[in-house]
Amino acid sequence: MFRFIENDLLNWFRDKEPKPLLLRGARQVGKTYTVEKFARENFKSFLKINFEKEVQYHKLFEADLNMKEILQKIAIDKRIDFDIKDGLVFFDEIQECPRAITSLRYIYEDLPGLHCISAGSALEFTLTENRISIPVGRISYLYMYPLSFYEYLYNFNPKLLDWIKQIDLKNFDEFFHSTALKEFKNYMFLGGMPKVLDDFLLNDNFQKVLELQSTILDTYRDDFRKFGKKSHYTLMEQIYISSPKSIGHKFKYTQISKEIQSREIKQALDILLKAKVLKQVRRTSAAELPFEFEASAKHFKLIFLDIGLMHRMLGISSELLNTNDVYGLATGSLIEQVIGQELMQYSPSYQDATLYYWERSGKASSAEVDYLVSHNQKIIGLEVKSGARGKLKSLYSFMNNYKHNLGVCVSPEALSYERSILKLPCYAVQELPRILNEII
Repeated sequence: MFRFIENDLLNWFRDKEPKPLLLRGARQVGKTYTVEKFARENFKSFLKINFEKEVQYHKLFEADLNMKEILQKIAIDKRIDFDIKDGLVFFDEIQECPRAITSLRYIYEDLPGLHCISAGSALEFTLTENRISIPVGRISYLYMYPLSFYEYLYNFNPKLLDWIKQIDLKNFDEFFHSTALKEFKNYMFLGGMPKVLDDFLLNDNFQKVLELQSTILDTYRDDFRKFGKKSHYTLMEQIYISSPKSIGHKFKYTQISKEIQSREIKQALDILLKAKVLKQVRRTSAAELPFEFEASAKHFKLIFLDIGLMHRMLGISSELLNTNDVYGLATGSLIEQVIGQELMQYSPSYQDATLYYWERSGKASSAEVDYLVSHNQKIIGLEVKSGARGKLKSLYSFMNNYKHNLGVCVSPEALSYERSILKLPCYAVQELPRILNEII
């Protein structure tokens, strides 16, 4: 399957002075497959080292980091005719060999022009635990997530994707709108994990989807034992299991345990965040840009890695796909999950995506807006709805509070703009900047 991040890899490939590239993301989001596909299509030679499986190569990085000599030895041992001038080096599961992470700076300094990509599923955890300092300016980064809805359509229904990319307030077709909602519903059940979608593309078997999703979820749970202390394992599992039910709600440490100190729970949560299984949506006052200026470290919500895996954790049956309700699979908070996931996936891949929400606390005047986005230096509130009901009181409250003259409601409704509210179909999140330009 084609991944949009391949376009970013091509831009990196064309750079006259490429820096070693660190590909970051959770386990099984497609990092290895994408790099191998990219290597076949763009390089004459390819040298891959998997530091998790090929532990015999760790010792080569223990002495002086003469990278030309080290790569030469590995290529000879693997019986690969590798040419630095037109080849790609791939350090897979690089977190298993911290010295290999350090070696990236010497590839940049001593072997200019060599294309080198590294990837690891627990990289952030390794960087913290081993206190590895990566030199600024010598390494590039790309962040990878499960397939977005657009990537799903690109591989399953590209003609429908073409239509969505052209929708506007004057050109909107109700028939295609209905078709797009059905596809979005399928995506919510399947999710964006490459292995799941690849198998479904070949076999069209929903039962196999459930089996693959269960296997992936079990793999994440098995990884918990690698990430931290034994005392953290139970807490990580509790947070992991309870996360689907907490989406859309402020995270409270007491919900995990009233007996265990918040500091211990926070440490367990931090490990899951570093593994990128969970992502924080931080509260901000949104008084000014960037959002981070007013963001709170204590007040946040969580979203899960993938909407398909989340539905599997909740025991959603594929039979619900046959219901007439577009959101028969989930309502409310889980729609908030998938839209948050979409916002992350459409962020620039060279930076780690950040998500924010707005809240005003008060017994008589509380209000909350699900997400905040910026467009042309303007702050815009984005409310997520699972249906046509709802008066958007919180969104209007936010707009009045900051004197903003535009708000966005993402829902299954048709595209429209009235009373300063843009109603955006849930399947067209990536079109938001373009459609905002039509209004502003």
